[in-house]
Amino acid sequence: MIKGLILRRGEPFYSAFGKLFENLPQLSTQYNWLISHPQCYPQTPDFAKILEESHAWLTGKQLAEMLRQEDFQWIWGVLSAFPTTVSPEAVLRFPLPDGENAAAYWHNPIAFLHPLAEVEFGAFDSSYTVFLGKSAPLMEEISRLYPLAEDLEEYNHSEENSSC
Repeated sequence: MIKGLILRRGEPFYSAFGKLFENLPQLSTQYNWLISHPQCYPQTPDFAKILEESHAWLTGKQLAEMLRQEDFQWIWGVLSAFPTTVSPEAVLRFPLPDGENAAAYWHNPIAFLHPLAEVEFGAFDSSYTVFLGKSAPLMEEISRLYPLAEDLEEYNHSEENSSC
């Protein structure tokens, strides 16, 4: 079962992911990451070059190190995590996740934008972030890091969500 959270209040930046990787080491050790359609502006030229394309494939350690060095805000983008045993070739057989076409987040039951993902973070116009995961313990840890994050399925049922 997939658990989802939406963070839309209580943080100075809703889509800065350094805090996650700093506090949840399994994100860097158990997964490789596909970053799709990123819009962000890191000041480090090497990071900006990596993220200027439609997608990037990074190991969890590479992404964690990038965010340790510069915890920049993501305006748009989808970060999809895959077990380290899943190859980039297998992942890229599917369309790139696109936050602008994220209906799977906004209708219950919620779903990942990439069918092979086990964790997914979606940054939406610097206004809110969606966190999805298959691991209940991981999602509980994310919820503890962001106590104002709301259950995504409950949010989808609420009147505040005009997408449903």
